[in-house]
Amino acid sequence: MAERVQQPPAKRLCCRPGYNPACRQGQRAGGVPCGGGGGGAGSAPGASGNGKTHNPESLLDIAARRVAEKWPFQRVEERFERIPEPVQRRIVYWSFPRSDKEICMYSSFNAGGEESGSSGDNNDETQLPFLRGVTLLEGGWVDNVLQVGFHLSGTVTDPATPSSPELVCSVSVSFDRCKITAVTCTCGNKDIFYCAHVVALSLYRVRKPEQVKLHLPISETLFQMSRDQLQKFVQYLISVHHTEVLPTAQKLAD
Repeated sequence: MAERVQQPPAKRLCCRPGYNPACRQGQRAGGVPCGGGGGGAGSAPGASGNGKTHNPESLLDIAARRVAEKWPFQRVEERFERIPEPVQRRIVYWSFPRSDKEICMYSSFNAGGEESGSSGDNNDETQLPFLRGVTLLEGGWVDNVLQVGFHLSGTVTDPATPSSPELVCSVSVSFDRCKITAVTCTCGNKDIFYCAHVVALSLYRVRKPEQVKLHLPISETLFQMSRDQLQKFVQYLISVHHTEVLPTAQKLAD
């Protein structure tokens, strides 16, 4: 009687690297548990040999990250009639620069101005705006950080020294496609490089993104308001900031 030939198991249509057609019941070839990485039979699925789990990035985040890198948000709004709020939030989230290097590039060289003294300390690296910004961030001098759409704002405090009093600076940063496009700071910095306060606020967003309160662009917020809410919003805005807003509001009304 002819010997029965055992058929190999059906191939999986989707298999992670390291698997082969013999993978089945959570086993790699050779009997090593899938995802175990040599961690023994007791390793949980998705756990590596060092006991850490690896959570795959969601499709929403993958897509939002790519869109944030390549497309202006205005183009996205023009292309699609309605963008779900969760998608907007992730695009806005991923649109800010993602590494210290992007901030350091525009703040690590000093061409003079308030960051330089007239003494031999001009070359002291600790006076570079980037390093001063890191010191402010690590010292806990960054507060009230808020992101509204593609605009980041907050306050950064220069602690008092024997030669100068404490200084609280209001900082704002605008950005688009993972690049900072404009910065303002009440410290009065006129240099072409970012001041230490801009560096501190930007690094706060890079290093602690989950601690930043994030809102959708104001245009989306206005779109969701009712007529009564819009009227109250405009009235309050004019009453609080009448010197700045009233001339423009009247011009638009005319």
